[in-house]
Amino acid sequence: MKYLLTSLLILMIIVSGILYTSEQNAIKEIPLSSIVHKPVDDYTYNVIKEITSASYMGRLPGTAGNLKTVKFLVEQFKSLGLTPPTKYPDYLQSFQQDLMVVNSPAVLITSRKTGEVTGEYNNLSDYNGLALWPHTMIKGEVKAELVNVTSMEQLSRANKKIKNKVLLIDKRLAYALQYDARQAEGIVNKVKSLSGYIKAAIINFDNKRDGYFHVSKQMRRLNRGGKKLNNKNGPILMYCSNDAYPYLQEAAERGDSAYLKVDFSLEKCKSSNVIGIIEGTNQKSKKHLIVGAHLDHIGDNKDETYNPGALDNASGIAGILEIARTLLAKDERPEYDIIFIAFNGEEEYFAGSNHYVSNPLVSLDYTTMLNFDMIGAKGAEYLEICYAGTNSIKLSEQIVNYTKNIGIASRSSYILSSDHVTFTVCGVPSVMFKQLQEIQRHHTMQDSYELTIDINKHQEAVNAAVKFITEEYYK
Repeated sequence: MKYLLTSLLILMIIVSGILYTSEQNAIKEIPLSSIVHKPVDDYTYNVIKEITSASYMGRLPGTAGNLKTVKFLVEQFKSLGLTPPTKYPDYLQSFQQDLMVVNSPAVLITSRKTGEVTGEYNNLSDYNGLALWPHTMIKGEVKAELVNVTSMEQLSRANKKIKNKVLLIDKRLAYALQYDARQAEGIVNKVKSLSGYIKAAIINFDNKRDGYFHVSKQMRRLNRGGKKLNNKNGPILMYCSNDAYPYLQEAAERGDSAYLKVDFSLEKCKSSNVIGIIEGTNQKSKKHLIVGAHLDHIGDNKDETYNPGALDNASGIAGILEIARTLLAKDERPEYDIIFIAFNGEEEYFAGSNHYVSNPLVSLDYTTMLNFDMIGAKGAEYLEICYAGTNSIKLSEQIVNYTKNIGIASRSSYILSSDHVTFTVCGVPSVMFKQLQEIQRHHTMQDSYELTIDINKHQEAVNAAVKFITEEYYK
């Protein structure tokens, strides 16, 4: 809702923006090559601050900010002394990928039959427009009477009271069918069965993180051809917050109408992975290690805000650069090749890593993979060494043992998100280094260096990786 303190909040945001912009400008005056040989903390800090600044606008594939990130990483790979693959002398492995694009912010407004507006709601704090599922409208607008739904029995084509209406669905129904803590997929599937019968559904499912809804561009639920996406019969789907729900409930009880608009599109774009190598002394062996992290994030919100992606995953990118810098500073070379890859398109169901495993530099039969995603989180109790399949449990436990030997609190865990999953499915022993946040802020505009990154925790993840690599890949 537009609350009484809106003007004051806007003023505070403007002032904060001015200060933040000034800070960004100071950072961007540093030549990219000058941060390569600074102390560890300064290097990591500057990498994260650089690629989370406003000029990168959240690093969404297909945007100028993503391309700028790729160019930045190519320069870093060169400056550090990583060798480009023979197949990709410019360090770039390019590919086409699907992409969900936000063209303008979603809109939610309620009004009386007279046309008097009773509520204008705030995007990403009061509600979140969804474009995750097929058989829904992702581009269009509807206006219809708002109806409260508090029982499953109401969600039926036999119920004429919901025909051509906008449904406001109680959170008890959302959680009753929930089997994913991040999404109300169960109730969404129920609502989708009413496609063509209802106009839209607003679900009271508050998955906000520190005040803002979780923004996702995940593609795993979508039909790649797009035929099932912009279903002209609807429904439009939105989540609403616990704070906004009572106001919407009152509007429904009055018989108010709800106006909803979403403006997404499924597009294709060119993306690039960035690949560099520390060559091993044993060039007769095909055995090699991949050290990877995804460079992309979820972009801006088309309302003069963007999602910086400091923890997710500027932290991982800074991590693999610091690992490379540390290893290249050694007097000796590894016995086997170490391939560093900054993957693109991870947020769109691992597009970059999927392309790589289909076009590997070396047969995957000889590969081990370390993935870095969300390292250095404030408040993290453990360094998680995450596996996604039974073929990677041994590797996870092995790294945990190394980390304990150097005094780092770590544990083996299971997780099915990020690029290590792609390699695991292909039979490659693969793990993800991750540190869980005390306060969840990733995939929101709050994921900034200041709010999410602990430089000492970040260094623990780097040290753990260097310990493992030194023991296993150096003589």
